[in-house]
Amino acid sequence: MSSSTLGWIAAGIVILIEIIFIFDVAFNKKSKLRPIIKDSSSQEDVNKKPYSFSRTQLLWWTVIVITCFVINMAITGNIDGIIVGSSLVLLGISAGTTLAGRVIDNSQSDASDQTHQDEPSEGFWMDILSDQNGVSIHRFQALLFNISIGIAFIVQFIASMKSATTGQVIPLPELDQASLGLLGISSGTYAALKFNENLSSKSQAPASTSTATETDSTATTK
Repeated sequence: MSSSTLGWIAAGIVILIEIIFIFDVAFNKKSKLRPIIKDSSSQEDVNKKPYSFSRTQLLWWTVIVITCFVINMAITGNIDGIIVGSSLVLLGISAGTTLAGRVIDNSQSDASDQTHQDEPSEGFWMDILSDQNGVSIHRFQALLFNISIGIAFIVQFIASMKSATTGQVIPLPELDQASLGLLGISSGTYAALKFNENLSSKSQAPASTSTATETDSTATTK
């Protein structure tokens, strides 16, 4: 059996595992893997925990880069020089966004206060696009940039693979600085504005409690 055939077998196995993994995470409500795209939340049922934008973004780019890497290896039979700067930057931005989100949540967590992430899930799209005030423009912008740049990455990869031959080194697509800058700015904006989500949620809690207390007091007086 040739090395090219073995490469394609390996690529097929990896891609099949990825497909099973994605379907398991997305559609199997009893999946043990589902928490990887869920926010940290006081909800005990994992299916009621809201979906996380930053974790979904990290999964999106991880799957794209790994899939392209394995297919490239299967076609060319070479792994030297496949990974380039753009791939590292894309994964770095996604990992950094996830880390920033986690740090912000942990720094603002307080058992006595209700945070935005403690609300039950409203569905995948609403969860990743919404903050404490509903669907937000900065999350929507970040989603569009991630999807469009991801598609551009895949299209460039397919175009480069059309002329690939065994033994030839073909690096993964090298995105221009402007595209990486757009993704970095949108992710940075998401992280910066996320800092205020829990603070806003907490600032609303005392008002609600106060209102409820006043209502009870009025009812008792009457």
